[in-house]
Amino acid sequence: MLEDRVDMDSAAVARAQAPAASTSASASASADKAALAPGFYLQLGAYGRDGKAEEMGEKLKQAGVDLAVEVVRSGSVNRLYGGPFESRALAQEAARALPAGLGLKPIVVRR
Repeated sequence: MLEDRVDMDSAAVARAQAPAASTSASASASADKAALAPGFYLQLGAYGRDGKAEEMGEKLKQAGVDLAVEVVRSGSVNRLYGGPFESRALAQEAARALPAGLGLKPIVVRR
């Protein structure tokens, strides 16, 4: 039951974030967005400090997580995404497989 609620909340967050990202005037943000293939992604984190998203991506690699990660700048925040996945269910399965010791609280987003 709680997982269903999280799924709905995650979808709402993804829809709420999508228009803000598309109205960005930054050329680099547009280039980053274009680099992401359409599909479902895990948003693994959003970081305000420069380099923190990249650092977390390295921690994932060191932990043996086999997931393609990408950092996308959105305003003053760097978002760390993993994916793409063909379906929401596959993305959720990948989220559950992440090591708990990393302290990540991924959400599924559609891009």
